[in-house]
Amino acid sequence: MSGKKSTSTQILEEINSLKSLVISIDVKLTELTNKVDNLSESSKTSLKSSKKKSSPKKSSIPKSGSVTVNRYNDAILVTGQTYDKRIVLKKYKALWNKEKKGWSVKMDKYDELLSDLEECCTKVNERLINEYFFEEKNSMASNNSGDDHSVDSNFHPTAQYAFLDEDD
Repeated sequence: MSGKKSTSTQILEEINSLKSLVISIDVKLTELTNKVDNLSESSKTSLKSSKKKSSPKKSSIPKSGSVTVNRYNDAILVTGQTYDKRIVLKKYKALWNKEKKGWSVKMDKYDELLSDLEECCTKVNERLINEYFFEEKNSMASNNSGDDHSVDSNFHPTAQYAFLDEDD
């Protein structure tokens, strides 16, 4: 009979040791769960605060260089250090004008373009030029022989334009 007691006592001792092991694992699991909860809470608050700072597009262009924004009667010409500002210029469908060595943009985009350039340039000069960037329609019409089948005045046949693709 003493053999049976020793076997049952051994089993009870083994069960008690397993029970204490399970309890210690449960305590460690609870600690880890609390740490994960704390980390997820802190990352949520840091995400909320980083969203308020600025959008990634604006911060992707470092503030550098100076440009001159020439405001003509019918268009805008952006000259200067514009190479790294192509992303901003693409947004406004700017065209490269080889003769004037600058980017031409429609007049109705002036305020938005100016504020975007001020965000990405160290210096933005503004100049008001009381001339027409493109030929006037009246001068084109006077050269015609009465029929009004003239080409759009915004297109200059001898000017060389470069269109920006999305891949640039």
